[in-house]
Amino acid sequence: MAARQYKSTADSKTLGGSGVTSAGQTAITLSSITNLPPLSGSQTFTLVIGPDTATEEIVTVTSYGSGNVVNVTRGSDGTTAQSAHAVGAIVKHMITARDLQEPQDHIDASASVHGITGSVVGTTGTQELTNKTLGNSNNIKSGSTLTNNGTISGGNINGATLNAASTIGGVSGTTLAAEHAAWTAYTPTISGGTGTVWSLGTGGSAGTITGSYIQIGKVVHFKGSLAIGTSMTVGNDDLTITLPVASVAADSNGFFGLTGTGRCALTSLATAGVILPVQISTTAFIPQVLTGSTASTYGASGSVPRTGIKSTNYTKTASNNIIFSGTYEVA
Repeated sequence: MAARQYKSTADSKTLGGSGVTSAGQTAITLSSITNLPPLSGSQTFTLVIGPDTATEEIVTVTSYGSGNVVNVTRGSDGTTAQSAHAVGAIVKHMITARDLQEPQDHIDASASVHGITGSVVGTTGTQELTNKTLGNSNNIKSGSTLTNNGTISGGNINGATLNAASTIGGVSGTTLAAEHAAWTAYTPTISGGTGTVWSLGTGGSAGTITGSYIQIGKVVHFKGSLAIGTSMTVGNDDLTITLPVASVAADSNGFFGLTGTGRCALTSLATAGVILPVQISTTAFIPQVLTGSTASTYGASGSVPRTGIKSTNYTKTASNNIIFSGTYEVA
């Protein structure tokens, strides 16, 4: 809303021309427009026709016409557009109720003031900002939340929370939050074998397996460990361990994208103590043991000697363990 205009030296005028002959007449001729407030754009000012009479009417001048004509909005500030005002009726540029009431409404208002749409931003209390751009050197501090379509240009984020739809530098709020989130626990399942199938067993001598993972965007990092127990069953085929989240499908050559490593202490396997997780499906991998006994074994050309873990090459031993970790792309 443009500011209403005022002029202290505006003197009294009278109605000229034919006066006002209908309630719908919006072009009014005055005796003179000298000393009335200048107008630009959408600015306005107030005139009162017949002040202190029974037919007093407040009009809002919106523009100047030709000669001494002013274009007005009739019946302003709670008055009624009169059907007639006689030629010679007094016309004054005056302060009316709205000039005094509007500042009081402004003092009491918390929204749609100072020409803005929406709420005023305060320094205390909880508020939500929408469709705002924060320029250089702005800081978002701890306890703040940046929601959908929030934009920061050259500022700092200090302990603030970004929700899933927020983006900084093309990175979503979900991803940013995940990078600082705690790892999620999961319990891997073991399998493998026909007839004699891998299982953890029961009771105090059962094996135990634990795992955890974190997902950042479409990338999952996971880790876990399997402690061998004497009541475990060692399957007659490779030990298989489940992933926490399903991965993308294999490529055209049948390869999955899992990369990882691990350590093991498996007494009956001749091993350098190194595990390679080899993915076999979108939901599981085989921990393969490197079977070379010296580091020089792996410096030679050709494939790395390795094997899965099964009853034909491993005898369960209490206190043996497997530690694994990896990274892969989710579906």
